[in-house]
Amino acid sequence: MAKLKPSWRFVLTALGKADDYIPARLLPDGFGRIGNGRCASGTNLKEMKEAGVIQYGKSLMRAHHGYRITPAGLRALEEER
Repeated sequence: MAKLKPSWRFVLTALGKADDYIPARLLPDGFGRIGNGRCASGTNLKEMKEAGVIQYGKSLMRAHHGYRITPAGLRALEEER
């Protein structure tokens, strides 16, 4: 995979640390910031989903929908390090 965009790296790093789906509002924006109305953009998440590095679904442990990293996303993150 080509070099990751910084915005993708922030999101993949956050998802790589999680053990469950994370709602989009809790994912970092393009500058790595979370909170105060800042979160990952829908366009960015859509591009990442189409590239196969993240997956959207429903958490079985909690009652919310969100994103999680895929094996392809883990490989891309490892290649980046």
